[in-house]
Amino acid sequence: MWDVCNPDSPVLVAPIANPSSTSIRAVAFVATGPTLLVASNRTVALLDTDQAHLAPRLCSYSMGSLTPSQWQRYAPEVTYRDPCPSR
Repeated sequence: MWDVCNPDSPVLVAPIANPSSTSIRAVAFVATGPTLLVASNRTVALLDTDQAHLAPRLCSYSMGSLTPSQWQRYAPEVTYRDPCPSR
């Protein structure tokens, strides 16, 4: 996803996960909430973009926490903080 507030200098905000190996054909937010619809030639994926859901999902994927090195790999522009302090 790109921030195009300044059309002369667009900024990549977040890459969009491609659920298939084919090219992404359409991207749109669903009108009922923070869900992104991503369509390719063969698939349609609904991606949850609600930040309140992100930390619990990351914690479940990482078996409890992200190390500082994992954080640096996936979110280098964001200052490290443990997203799963209760685990």
